[in-house]
Order: sequence, then C-alpha cells, then structure tokens
Amino acid sequence: MYLQGGDAAASSYPGTVKDGGPVYYMLRQQREILPDSFIIVNPHMKPGAREDRQLYQHAEGLIDIIERVIQENYADPNRIYMTGLSRGGHGTWGVAKRYPEKFAAIVPIAGAINCKADCEKIQKLPMWIIHNDGDPVIDYEYPKNTVNHFEMELGKAFHQTSSFQDSGLAQKPNLFTTLHSNSHGGADRKAYTAPVFYHWLLTKRQIRHDCHGINFVKLK
Repeated sequence: MYLQGGDAAASSYPGTVKDGGPVYYMLRQQREILPDSFIIVNPHMKPGAREDRQLYQHAEGLIDIIERVIQENYADPNRIYMTGLSRGGHGTWGVAKRYPEKFAAIVPIAGAINCKADCEKIQKLPMWIIHNDGDPVIDYEYPKNTVNHFEMELGKAFHQTSSFQDSGLAQKPNLFTTLHSNSHGGADRKAYTAPVFYHWLLTKRQIRHDCHGINFVKLK
C-alpha cells in the first residue's frame, strides 16, 4: 500500500490518486520493475477538515481495504507492505503502530514519528527509513532520533547507507538511508525507481504458525 503525501491524499481532484508513488514513477520513466510481483493500492481520502487528514487517523479503513484486496485478488497475506511519502510517511508509521501484525515490512519516506509511545510494538517489524539530510519540512532529526531510539532502547539494529547502490541491501533486515539533498521531495523518486527497493520488500514475509488456536507470526 502506498500512502500519498501532503493534501494529495484528500484532494477534490481525482487525478491526484495517480500523481505519485511506485506506479507513477515506473510509468513516467517508461520502465517496469517486477510488474507481476505486486498489487499496488493507492487509497484516497474524501476531502474534509485538515485536522482529519492524517492517514493514520483512518487506520481501520486502510486495513479494511487491504483485507478486501487480498480476498478479491488472492494476494499473499504474508507479504503486505506499506510505504508513503511525507504525510504518507507519517501515516506509514502510525498505521504500523496500530496494526503491526498486518505487515511484513514498512518503508516510511520523509516521515515523522513519535517514539515516546508504542514504538516497541513495531520493534520486530522490518523497516527501511529513507530521508534527505537537508529536508526543510520534516527535519532530519526525526529519523535520526528514531533510529537511535530503536538501536539504543529496543535493540533493533540498522544498516546505514547513503545510496541505493550498496551491495547486499536486499538482504538487510533494517535499513536507514540518508540522501544528501536540501529538498523535502525526491527521496521517493530515487527509492521507487531503484530495483533493490522491490527486491528488499520481497525478501520480507511473515511466517504464520497456528497451534491449538493460537496464531504466531514470525517476521523474516
């Protein structure tokens, strides 16, 4: 699932539904990246009050959409991923904290998170955090402090990189990519046009074991 940024997530202009994300960049560059491997869901909120436009405020509805897509398209319920840019990055963090058991991995881009509460719920969830170090909108301190919290307080290690070209990225359980740019945008384009982004996702899946009616989920 891809979550849009800014007011595009709740604009009255229907074209914004396709004005960003993996599909947009693949079509724009006239290239296909693993086209048969993913069902990309791009939800769109109805226009409303600005204070009601945070995507994580509608987490239950997003999960309902995911479950419907799985049922109607025979999708793999063990390979559900969420990513988003800016407001969509906030949403990725917020939805994952509310429903950590639903996802095999998350990729928040240029998003903010508050780790004062509930970050322990996602400490075992594979994640790839991507951010520009000179971002003028969402300060780079957000992801830097988040990674520090996970590593120092929750024992979750991250492999840190500054590009999408490093060898072996697809096999890393958790990644923190810092891109050298003074822009708020752009990181999403670099991520969504990098084949390693999709290969990394496909290495992450949930292994579910059912024992006497108790469901256990192991993240791999």
